[in-house]
Amino acid sequence: GRLDAMTAPALEARLRELIAAGCRLMVVDMAALQYVSSSGLRVLLLAQRRLQSVGGRLMLRAVPPNVWKVLCLAGFDRIFSSWPADPAAPWPPAPQAAPSGAPSPSGAR
Repeated sequence: GRLDAMTAPALEARLRELIAAGCRLMVVDMAALQYVSSSGLRVLLLAQRRLQSVGGRLMLRAVPPNVWKVLCLAGFDRIFSSWPADPAAPWPPAPQAAPSGAPSPSGAR
């Protein structure tokens, strides 16, 4: 799917609801995401800031390599933790782990 100007408002509303309800750790499964725009990046960043202000955090799970590349270009790899798609992966994940096969912030694989 796409996280863009058309879909971002619904995600933003849902994340606000969850934060207001007391959720402090959110894991956004991005496995089916094919595209993220600046509108989508904004929603993720605002949710992370809201969660941090109440002692929580937002994590990204199963980020496709092409989406991870966009996140890295925007500097979001320094803001969000990523959790691999593998259900056997350790919890909690490493703070700055790149998804399998995705470029790391330095561009190496």
